[in-house]
Amino acid sequence: MSSLDVLDLVAPGPVDLPDLAGAPDLLPLDAGDHVRFTFAMESCIGCHACEVACAEENSTPVGVAWRRVGEVEGGSFPETRRHSVSMGCNHCLEPACLIGCPTNAYIKADNGVVIHQQSECVGCGYCTWTCPYEVPKFDPAKGVVSKCNLCQPRLEAGQDPACVNACPTRALGVERVDPDVWRGDHSGADAPGLPPSALTVSTTRFVLPADLRDDVSGVDADHARPADPHWPLILLTLLSQVAVGALCVTTALALAIRLGVVGLGGAGRGGLGLAGTGLGLGGAGISGSAGSPGTAGLVGGLWAAAAVGAVAMVASVFHLGRPGRAWKAMRNLRRSWLSREVALLSAFAGLAGGAALVATVVGPGAPLSLGLEVAGSLVGVAGLYASARLYRIPARPAWDSPRTVVSFLATALAMGPLVVLVVLTGGGLVGGLPGGGSVLTAGGGLTGGGSVLTAGGGRVLVGLAAGGLVLGLGCLGHLMSGVARQSARELRLTSRLLFGPMRFLVAARVATGLAGLAGCGWVLLAPTAGPLGPSRLGEALTLGGILALAGLSELVGRYLFYVSVTSMTAARGWWGPR
Repeated sequence: MSSLDVLDLVAPGPVDLPDLAGAPDLLPLDAGDHVRFTFAMESCIGCHACEVACAEENSTPVGVAWRRVGEVEGGSFPETRRHSVSMGCNHCLEPACLIGCPTNAYIKADNGVVIHQQSECVGCGYCTWTCPYEVPKFDPAKGVVSKCNLCQPRLEAGQDPACVNACPTRALGVERVDPDVWRGDHSGADAPGLPPSALTVSTTRFVLPADLRDDVSGVDADHARPADPHWPLILLTLLSQVAVGALCVTTALALAIRLGVVGLGGAGRGGLGLAGTGLGLGGAGISGSAGSPGTAGLVGGLWAAAAVGAVAMVASVFHLGRPGRAWKAMRNLRRSWLSREVALLSAFAGLAGGAALVATVVGPGAPLSLGLEVAGSLVGVAGLYASARLYRIPARPAWDSPRTVVSFLATALAMGPLVVLVVLTGGGLVGGLPGGGSVLTAGGGLTGGGSVLTAGGGRVLVGLAAGGLVLGLGCLGHLMSGVARQSARELRLTSRLLFGPMRFLVAARVATGLAGLAGCGWVLLAPTAGPLGPSRLGEALTLGGILALAGLSELVGRYLFYVSVTSMTAARGWWGPR
């Protein structure tokens, strides 16, 4: 059977092949003109010759496809139709890959082609998230991303791109386009199985069949697939939020002491105090023995924030395909939230470490130490905001919500106070508190004996942590109730994952969060410092248990954040990767 016989079987009768311009007629371009792909859907027979030609021309490894052929279908049996869609890079007028890249690895050539420079890539993969068509592909062997460049060397030599040259039905082509005119009306870039062209102003022009049904969609439109959990990013986001929360709380305590809002020595003078430690307010800062529980607790809080922040930044490097070039990630501060996150969180870790070192030498209330603490707290909060903003990606609708910002800040609010309380308790256990007092109890504290935080101070921090837990669980509830009501493909599939195979993880997130919240409630409402009583050891175990439950809840929640998201994409093939 000849190839013409095959064409007759697939599309009986004469096929009206579109008159698509070839590359030799494109050059030289008029001033301001761009080059773009064209695709005639009715002419495509799904032979995948374009995929093979692209792979051979660019020597792409198995699993890295710069062009792929997907399928769309519509109708009900027996009145059904299926069409193929060949998709390479659309060389958008507003390319999300270029805008978000932290290393400026993308450039847009004068002819409109979006080119990726592998030498500048660190392999963060952020462009694979931001592109709604999922065009950039990560090459694990090289540790970098790669993508279609419209066969730029062939164009310059006056030849068609390899995919266009190999297409037996001339379904693929290239042509000139005036970007200003196209920007005004780019409806020709919309086709079934593709994201809205307005997201990036795609330039590929689709010629659709005149009788195309309205219900046509990708053959994989209902296939829910868990996403990669990205464990280095789980650690980065979670630990950085813990670190920022801990530094903010420690800074607030040191400032309150410095300003006289709280008292030191003897009984507390306000709603929050460091009592029973033999400390007093000195002219330069907090005075008293360096080994006293109050001072040890504040300095310990600073070191905890610095250490956790440093671990977070180290963990993030393991997400990169080229860890040794991580410094390049700060090159695009003007446009990329990822660059801003890296710069701000790196500065935060440095400021937190500097504050801890200075506080160890001269005391946590010294002006220099306080200055570093305040600066670190402000930079850290800005870093958390940048961290959340980089996930506001239209191509991933479940992330593209103010809820993402709120949930990241909620983690810092839930975990920071608990970490500081545990550190203060540890200072009390090591240094010893007069009369067997504790962090949470009163008299000198809440129920009697000396304490590190007196007259409700510990309970204030527990209350803040409880608020953070409630806010975090509220964000999960908002997500699940929201996706359950949406008809958009991406949110519908996220709902299917959360209410389906991931429902046990959702239950674990809620159960551990409620258990931690119950522990906070016990501390806040019970006459003693929790179920284990007002002793120093009992207090440490109570706070440690609450911290463990809250931490586990946040860890499960962050895992769900990454694996339940469904991205926009071009239609895939029925037999292709699912």
